[in-house]
Amino acid sequence: MVEIAKNSFNTSATASGARDDGNGLFVPYPGDIKVDVKDCSDRKTEVVNLNRSPGSLLKRLPTATKSIGPTHPSIGETLDSRLRAGTVWHTRKLGYLSDSSTGNDTATELGESCRFGILDEVAELSLLPEGLPKSLEDEFATSGTRRMMIRDIDARLWDKIQRRKSMLLDGEPGAGKTVSCVNLVVRARKAGWHVLYVPSAQKLTIESSYHRDESSGMWDTPDHARLLLKWARAALEISSEPDAADAEAVGEGLESSDREPNVVVNAALRVIENAKRRAQSGGKVLFVVDEYNSMFGMTDMHEVLGPRKRGNIEAGKTRLCAALRDASSIVKSGVVYVGATSKAVQLSYSLNKSLGGERGRGGSEVLEREQCQLFSTNEILGMVQHYEAAKSGLGAVHPSVDRHQLSMRLRVLTQGNGKEIRQLCAIL
Repeated sequence: MVEIAKNSFNTSATASGARDDGNGLFVPYPGDIKVDVKDCSDRKTEVVNLNRSPGSLLKRLPTATKSIGPTHPSIGETLDSRLRAGTVWHTRKLGYLSDSSTGNDTATELGESCRFGILDEVAELSLLPEGLPKSLEDEFATSGTRRMMIRDIDARLWDKIQRRKSMLLDGEPGAGKTVSCVNLVVRARKAGWHVLYVPSAQKLTIESSYHRDESSGMWDTPDHARLLLKWARAALEISSEPDAADAEAVGEGLESSDREPNVVVNAALRVIENAKRRAQSGGKVLFVVDEYNSMFGMTDMHEVLGPRKRGNIEAGKTRLCAALRDASSIVKSGVVYVGATSKAVQLSYSLNKSLGGERGRGGSEVLEREQCQLFSTNEILGMVQHYEAAKSGLGAVHPSVDRHQLSMRLRVLTQGNGKEIRQLCAIL
């Protein structure tokens, strides 16, 4: 036991039937595993470890990637079955918090803030064929694991999805909106939903040839349409019940020539319409569009406005973006729509505020705004413990250092920005 004055963090752990996996991590056999985090009223820190030596708890965290312990009943009992099911969600919490200052001895779960899920290569191919977003690639590369944090916001989003609530996920840079989108897509596909996942709506506004559609007066962007069709094709390949109409549209669009821009755009629009019809017939359909607000800004394309005068084309004037951002008609068909904003996209103050509001443009008023908060001190503590376990020690963190104090300092330095926290943990 180690006592450090002027701290208020108490950690204890118990495990039954655990063994060392050779990397300094405990791989638990089936049995009860519990890690308790308590707030001490005497303002001293007590650290009680499995082997009764200072600082070894976090290096022997019982949530290793190779865990073969108990799982959620909906996921199966063996590692192979869990891999076939997709993401392996840890159901064990890292800890509990009791507030002795209020005189309440009832333990309050830290909740999703300290839960991690595993998205291994098998699960990625079978549930996220569109590929990992860069932020998640960086996280996996930095930690050397395939684990990602499951937060309170993820549980709230899933609960609302099941109640057919459409949402606009908003928040500061580094708040984890993209990872929440990935968690949502994976979970929905495991539950049998038909998911149209757009990892980056901003890619549908840049770097494409463009042609005026004569019938509508809007712009066709065939390169953007092909990208959407490739995402749709990836989803078709993993679907247990592929839609024949989607397969026909994807094949027709991707096989069209560069001289037929309207053909490929029409095919992409048919994929959206097919999803709406599927929802109208009672199917569970989910649209998840990251960087949703980029479809309300400008593209990098220009049109001639007069002699020696050119202007940027608005994303809403392209047929593809206009259809994809029209949450009103999509939701009315029965589709559940989740759009996540990106702070890399700058909109006017009034337009940004109207997204998801009652007077939003393009039908966005049907999206209920859900705020994604920056990482809290408890969540940062979970990240520190995760990195400590994943990398078999952070090196610079001496066993006598209180991880709770470290997490509070990281919170002050980064303001809870997940990207900055990851970068600091990587160099510790």
